[in-house]
Amino acid sequence: MKRPVTVTLVAVLQVLAAVVVAVTAFDLIADAFELAKAGVATGVDAALTAQGVVDIDPGMPAQSTFVAGVLLLALAFGRLIAVAYLVQGRRWARTVLTVLIAVSLAGGLSFLFQGFILRTTLLVAVDLVLLALLYDRRTGDFIASRSQPAPGGNGLADSVVER
Repeated sequence: MKRPVTVTLVAVLQVLAAVVVAVTAFDLIADAFELAKAGVATGVDAALTAQGVVDIDPGMPAQSTFVAGVLLLALAFGRLIAVAYLVQGRRWARTVLTVLIAVSLAGGLSFLFQGFILRTTLLVAVDLVLLALLYDRRTGDFIASRSQPAPGGNGLADSVVER
């Protein structure tokens, strides 16, 4: 079965999302190095102390920002891997993307509590459209056709060699 437009559209949108996440990740990593420069940690410590927060290591904001950037970079890479397998019709890739979209949906809803109504509306709408496309009948048929064993096959993965 030929790959439907719905799968291609999901793939393109997910690649764009991965690029945005990767740019954000690199920005966080750069910010972490900026925070780690001499003098910044002292300023952060002074600001935290002024707010009554005295039990946090002054280097903690830089370390946390770096870790957040690395985690986002890993998520972007994972998203690209899942997209590569989705276009091949792998069922697990659809499941992984569903989880990533659900996380994005939760993050989008968190903007609502910060007063970003337009951003929330756009993110939630895009995420819901992506979920609808992922579970569209044509997408499901494509994945089902690619998940079936070959005629005369035993249903094992092609990479498994019978002995």
